[in-house]
Amino acid sequence: MGAHSIHKLVLSLSPLAMLLLAAPPAFAGAPGSMIITASPVDTSQSDFEKAAKQAQVKTIDKSGDEWSFSFLAWLKRADPAPEINVAFYDVAEKGHELVNAVAVSVPPRAKVMTSTVSIGPEQGFKPGHTYSVLLTRVKNGKENVFAQSKLTLR
Repeated sequence: MGAHSIHKLVLSLSPLAMLLLAAPPAFAGAPGSMIITASPVDTSQSDFEKAAKQAQVKTIDKSGDEWSFSFLAWLKRADPAPEINVAFYDVAEKGHELVNAVAVSVPPRAKVMTSTVSIGPEQGFKPGHTYSVLLTRVKNGKENVFAQSKLTLR
């Protein structure tokens, strides 16, 4: 390939390369990541991912008889199911025993989702404990994890 051919190839690729470089990433979070916030993030805003990162918390205080939190998650893969489980595992427990799970709606084939969850002591949750929070679905007896984070309850 001569210098003229290389120059022609670079010129023909340049608009495409510029388009790819200028295009914003489809998902700011890594697949499988989850940001937990104390209140819902307004996803209609163009900078909602940045706002979620700024509002991210690692602990939630009890309000009345429950702990409530919101999350923004980038799923590892899309799934056609209309629901996904928010599963909680106490990190202090050695056997990876499920404390409880809450089903939340998810748009089919979604790769990014947000929801708000409320949990309480009657469901087995304890103040001062840290929980692995997993977005999961059990299929054919196997737990498929789509995203995860950790949360401490106060």
